[in-house]
Amino acid sequence: MSQDEPSGPDLVGVIADANSAGLEHVVIGGFSVIFHGYVRATRDSDLLVPDGEEADETILRFLETSFAVVLLLLISTRFSIEQTLWKWEGQMVRVAALPSVVGFKRLARRPQDRVDLEELEAIHGDLPIEPIPGLDS
Repeated sequence: MSQDEPSGPDLVGVIADANSAGLEHVVIGGFSVIFHGYVRATRDSDLLVPDGEEADETILRFLETSFAVVLLLLISTRFSIEQTLWKWEGQMVRVAALPSVVGFKRLARRPQDRVDLEELEAIHGDLPIEPIPGLDS
């Protein structure tokens, strides 16, 4: 593998680049599932970042400085995202709390998301299910 090819997700590097750019973010996706106890492979580092004109410049600064292959999920929501802190390889990381992870996984409905929910339920027991408009109504 050449040096130009990513060897795997570099959460520490992505977080360092986001912090350096001043980008508000919360880790979601595979790493949030790992944080909550289901250790599994993941191919990327997913960040939830603010949506809106105020954040655009910061997001662009992050994209310009990040050496990672980056795909950002921009969500505008009136609902708050619960988060907690996680120390990952010496870096403090804001990660989605379990109720938010469950909500994202329920919304996505991909096969891996269903597996994640089953595994998290096996670890934590009944999962915190908050009603999602359009999904539960």
